Amino acid sequence: MSTQFDTLATARRLEAAGIATKQAEAIVFAIQESRDTAATKEDLDSNVAALSSDLAANTAMLRSELEANTAALSSDLEANTAMLRSELEANTAALRSELGTNTAALRSDLEANTAALRSELEANTAALRSDLEANTAAMRTGLEANTVAMRSDLAAMAADLRAEIQGVAAESRAERGKLRGELFRALWIQGAGVVGILLASKIF
Repeated sequence: MSTQFDTLATARRLEAAGIATKQAEAIVFAIQESRDTAATKEDLDSNVAALSSDLAANTAMLRSELEANTAALSSDLEANTAMLRSELEANTAALRSELGTNTAALRSDLEANTAALRSELEANTAALRSDLEANTAAMRTGLEANTVAMRSDLAAMAADLRAEIQGVAAESRAERGKLRGELFRALWIQGAGVVGILLASKIF
């Protein structure tokens, strides 16, 4: 006597055993067809055992392929990692070399510009010093010439003043002499008058 076959429960058990849903449905469908052809319980057990064996073989094959693929991927990953590390190191070395070259070029340019600026500064300083010395010499010469001219003018003014003083002194001496003569003359006249009066008084 055949029993009712629970396709849903069988599919759930197959899925719980690790079989994919579509495969589990295909297995259940195959079992259902077998039951529909009036298969015996022994046939069903044999079919289930065969399917389980196939499932185990497929699972082992899939696991083997998965492990092989995982190993291949790991190997590829390690190879790519090594290649990337090598490229990174090569690029880093190239960048470091380029950086060193650029740094040396910049340092050389900086030193050249610094030397040029220093030379230009020294030239400008020398030119300014020369101009300052020339201006100082010109000012000194002008000052000396002005000093000589002022000294000459002062000497001339002093000579004129001395001559004027001497002239005034001479005039003053002459004036004093004239006044002295007039004073003596007045005194003489006055003395002569007094003598005349005395003489007249004696006569009369």
